[in-house]
Amino acid sequence: MRPVLRPSRRPHRAPPNTGLATAPTRPRPAAEEAMFTPRVLARRDARGPAPRGCPAQTTRAPAPNRAPPRRPPRPLPLPAATGHPPLVPDPLASRLARAARVSLGAGVAIAVCSAMAFWTALPWVFPSLGPTAFLAFVAPAAPANHPRRVLVGHGVAVLCGAAGVHLFGVADVPAVLTRLDLAHLGAVTFALAATGGLTVLLDAEHAPAGATTLIVALGLIRDPRDLALVEAAVLVLVLVCAALRRFGLGQRPPAPTRPPEHVP
Repeated sequence: MRPVLRPSRRPHRAPPNTGLATAPTRPRPAAEEAMFTPRVLARRDARGPAPRGCPAQTTRAPAPNRAPPRRPPRPLPLPAATGHPPLVPDPLASRLARAARVSLGAGVAIAVCSAMAFWTALPWVFPSLGPTAFLAFVAPAAPANHPRRVLVGHGVAVLCGAAGVHLFGVADVPAVLTRLDLAHLGAVTFALAATGGLTVLLDAEHAPAGATTLIVALGLIRDPRDLALVEAAVLVLVLVCAALRRFGLGQRPPAPTRPPEHVP
């Protein structure tokens, strides 16, 4: 007897390139189609669908050109980290010209007040007058060096210092610089705190005024006539500085032009 040949239950697999009709493949989603380049899609369409039972051979598109990895940020220098611009020194010739203007202008201004103190034997010169004369020629265009702010700032400092002295009862106590008692401690604290707050409220911020209020609060200048001379000396200094600046002593030479820095 001949053996009975039974048909195989395995499905017949056609060779890949026989061109036999096969079942249509599952359409690819749009997101998956977007992964292929036009050249790959054209090659796949020309080859035809994959035979039934064979996984579709896909060719991924080359990865797009990616940007190089970013370098870690460099640590900021100390001036930039603190909010101040970096210090770029001026050329030597510019610094020499500016130094001559500042030294000559500040020296002449304080010499005028010193001569008045010498002739009248009155306190036309006091420590906080020096910073005011210095700033008047170093940064004449700064808002804190405006004449109104200078005059109002020192006037407020004198009043706050005198108020602190009388408030804590040290008007008749000799001036102290080394052994500071509690009364002078309170007078100094009140004078400087009140000066800072009032100058900000009155738009009269002037840093040397903080020294003026400490001079009065410590008892170095306490006579009412001397307190009035403090403001008169500030007025004389402002007028002298304004006159000297008209002669060019307070004008800063133009900054040299520098090429822009190359940022890598």
